[in-house]
Formats: sequence, structure tokens, C-alpha cells
Amino acid sequence: MDDLHRRLVEELYGSKSALREALGLYWDISTAAHSQSRMASEFSGILVDLKGAIDSLPESHRVVLILNVMMGFSTAEVSKQLGKPRSTVIDMVNRALEGIQTYLEGNSLRRLR
Repeated sequence: MDDLHRRLVEELYGSKSALREALGLYWDISTAAHSQSRMASEFSGILVDLKGAIDSLPESHRVVLILNVMMGFSTAEVSKQLGKPRSTVIDMVNRALEGIQTYLEGNSLRRLR
């Protein structure tokens, strides 16, 4: 499991598209915890890292990330819901993803070494 965890974390902080997929998986697992309990336990280290990374974000960035990346709302929909320009929402999503990448690079890989 440590090899898998290390490879996933290395991929995550290097690619925003991989990070988006991992966040989607995190959302799916965390919202369906009862039916996915075995899967959740197998990937608990990865889930802990992602949760820590998400929790480390400023609340405004976390909200935008959850709405857009994890729940699948378009940037236009998030913009309308939050009353912010679409360009601001896009910037906030990008900054949130960068923050998660930085967190994973700094914390997860150091812990695995």
C-alpha cells in the first residue's frame, strides 16, 4: 500500500487533472462511506492526505473547490451561486488545486520517506 500511496501522491501534486480525479474519488468515497467502507479503509492514508489538504485551504477556496471540482458544478454555476465573477471562481479553483498540490508535496511525501 505504501508504494501505491507514494505513486498516487507523486502523480497528484504534478498534475491538476489527476488531482481533480482524486478529489472526485474522495468525494464519492466520503459521501458513500457506508457502502464503500472497505474501499475507504484500503485508501485511508490517501483520504487522510486529501482531507488534510482540503482542510488546509482558506474557506473561500475550499467552498469553490468543493462546488466545482468535487460536486461538478460548472464555474458559471458556482459564480452565480456565490455572486462572484466567473474569472474569480476559476482563479480560486486554480489556487485551491495549487494549495492542495503544495500540501501533498510537503506533507505526504515527507511522511512516506
